[in-house]
Amino acid sequence: MGKNIHLSKVSLVAAGLIVTIIFVCTSYIPFVIESHENILLPSSRKTGVCNNFQVSIKQESVSMEIRKPQTLFYSRIMKTGSNTFLSIVKPLINANKRCAMIKLPMDVPEADVAGNYSSTKAELVFGPEDHVPFVNFTRFGVEMPEYFSFIRDPLDHVVSAYYHQTKFFEGYMNTSLDMCLEQAKPLCSEGSFSQGDAFNVFKYFCGYGNDCHRKSLVSLNKAIQNVDRYYGVVGIVEDYMETLKVLELAYPDYFTGLYKAGKGKRKQNVRQSKPETTERSLQYLHLHLSLDYEFYFFIKRRFYEHLYSIKKHVSGFGGSSF
Repeated sequence: MGKNIHLSKVSLVAAGLIVTIIFVCTSYIPFVIESHENILLPSSRKTGVCNNFQVSIKQESVSMEIRKPQTLFYSRIMKTGSNTFLSIVKPLINANKRCAMIKLPMDVPEADVAGNYSSTKAELVFGPEDHVPFVNFTRFGVEMPEYFSFIRDPLDHVVSAYYHQTKFFEGYMNTSLDMCLEQAKPLCSEGSFSQGDAFNVFKYFCGYGNDCHRKSLVSLNKAIQNVDRYYGVVGIVEDYMETLKVLELAYPDYFTGLYKAGKGKRKQNVRQSKPETTERSLQYLHLHLSLDYEFYFFIKRRFYEHLYSIKKHVSGFGGSSF
């Protein structure tokens, strides 16, 4: 089931503003991200040989200060703590008389998303509550919102997303991920993980275009470009409370009290028990998540740059409220 790939757990050390990512493998498929020479990637990627490498944060290369967007768009990705986040943030938004929350279904057309936002007359607009891909509002004559989101380590995300999706596909309810892979069921086909829509995080950052419904270099590039241009905070589930802290400091009009409200909050929509996934299955999955890890490392580096920047620029960081 795939090549023998040995994956060590990704380790992040933020001491001295250095992020060290250790990723051990014996073979890797090389590829190039177009127009993003500024993204710190291992030089070995050019030869297709993956060795240990270190990514160093360039201090202040990405600035994050207090932001005042009139419209804030939540790119909500399934199995990234989104139910927990909404359970924390909705009471804050509902208590904020200046702010209105947008509710949209998942399959709403792109033009209707822009229309709903433009027709809302509140001083501040937050949403949507559901899983809606990136929208280029300017195509419909509407000013762009500021976007924010969370992402998760791709391997952990795929395992969690698989068990979430078994609730909606007939014939999977009692099928472990290992069994699904062994039986080569459609949801666990090779293309499903590497290029399919079921486990595609890129579409939430890429948009509604046909190219965004499949994981590819095209959708990866578009996702990165959109994050660069339109996204403020993109946090990581592995550092959830620090993400809440950065969100509160970056968007005080929306999220004042977010960190305190999140402390000790019980996780929502968590499967109580699921079979342990074998190392063999994890190695196979990792082989097909190379594009996902490119995006994850890009977001991770960017987040810690934001964390450093907001600590420097916002007075009172680390004070009594945190």
